[in-house]
This record gives sequence, structure tokens and C-alpha cells, in this order.
Amino acid sequence: MIGYVIGFLVGAVWGVLGACLNNFVLGRALRRGRDKSVLGANLLRALVDLLLLAVIVLLRGVLPFRYEMALAGTVAALGMMGIYFAFRSAAGKDGAPEEDSEKQDEENENTGS
Repeated sequence: MIGYVIGFLVGAVWGVLGACLNNFVLGRALRRGRDKSVLGANLLRALVDLLLLAVIVLLRGVLPFRYEMALAGTVAALGMMGIYFAFRSAAGKDGAPEEDSEKQDEENENTGS
């Protein structure tokens, strides 16, 4: 039973590291502002995800815990961290979505407030 829990936790840590790498890659591409760089970043992110899972599968014979649970933990962490980074990047400094705050600024300018 403990092998399942340890496997999941190790996979989750592995997935968080991969998600941070994915976020770094996407952030650099978005700062460039070109469509081709974002497209390339998305391709690279998919390859990173595949590599993370492939490493676990290739090392399944030497891992001292259940590799299936490590795969599940990795996938769960990648998904949850991807959602976290998406919400964080969509939020403005005050926590409101950037689009809403921009619309409010435009409305304030139009009404003279």
C-alpha cells in the first residue's frame, strides 16, 4: 500500500517540475509575441510531457515503487499545475482578469470618470 502512495507522490513532484518547465517555455514564447514561437512552444511542451512519462516507463524496472502510480501522479500534477498557471497568467495584479480590467479602464475613459 505504501508503494502506491510513494509512487503517486514521486510522480506528482516529477509532474510539478515538468509543469514549471512547460510554464517557463510558454512564458518565453509569449514574451516574444510571435505566433510561430507560441506554436513551437506548444510543440515543445507536448514533447516535454511525453518525455516525462517516457522516463517513468523506461525506468519502471528500477523504480522502488509502483510506476503506474508515478504515471498517475505525473499526469495529475501536469494537469493541475497547467490549470494553476493558466489562471495565474490570466489574472491581473489585483486578481481580476486582465480583459475585465482593461474594459473597465476603457469604460472609465469613455464616460469621463
